Amino acid sequence: MLKRKIKDGDVFGEWVVVKAYSSKGNSLCRCSCGMEKEVYNSNLLNGNSRSCGHAIYENLGDKDFGKKVRLAKYKKSDEKVLGKTFGELKVLKRANLTGESRYLCKCSCGKEVEVRGVELLSGKIVSCGHKRTEQKEIKDKLIDGTSLYRMTEKLSKNNTTGYKGVTYDKKLKKYRAHLTFNYKKIHLGSYDTAEEAYQARLAGEEKYFKPILDKYKDKLKK
Repeated sequence: MLKRKIKDGDVFGEWVVVKAYSSKGNSLCRCSCGMEKEVYNSNLLNGNSRSCGHAIYENLGDKDFGKKVRLAKYKKSDEKVLGKTFGELKVLKRANLTGESRYLCKCSCGKEVEVRGVELLSGKIVSCGHKRTEQKEIKDKLIDGTSLYRMTEKLSKNNTTGYKGVTYDKKLKKYRAHLTFNYKKIHLGSYDTAEEAYQARLAGEEKYFKPILDKYKDKLKK
């Protein structure tokens, strides 16, 4: 006889399965009182677990037990994330008072998005997704396998030599010139000074970049 499989939305007593098999041997469930927790799959299937246990306390006169447990859980979650920054997301405030914790976050680009607390804490989501959009825009500017954007971008803030396309090789104690063209990194030699390396970089741009830039100068203006 095949063992029954648990699915999202399945109901076991007062439990509703939010995410089946959320971890080994468990499923994330939400009780009728609003509390969420992982429950052993075996206990769901054999009927040993049918709620979070709030009914026991309600019978003793504490009608707000479920709410108290939920708020206590939210407070614990809030302490971990509120006001903190995860990647490019700064957590502003809680976005819900029922179900799984969600938070309103402001991305470094200025956009505000709602993110689940577990996704913030696990590092699964670290921005609103604007970088994916930027990457798509860059890809849209690819011409003959080469990015017009990359050829014309300014000096990176992370550059330590002061010259675009020039890096210092500590092992060789030399300045290396390079550029990327048609998905390939092209090395333009090693030099004693950054200025010499930069001149080699300019010569490389003249050889590799200029024909493409001249050909598509109208597209660049757009």
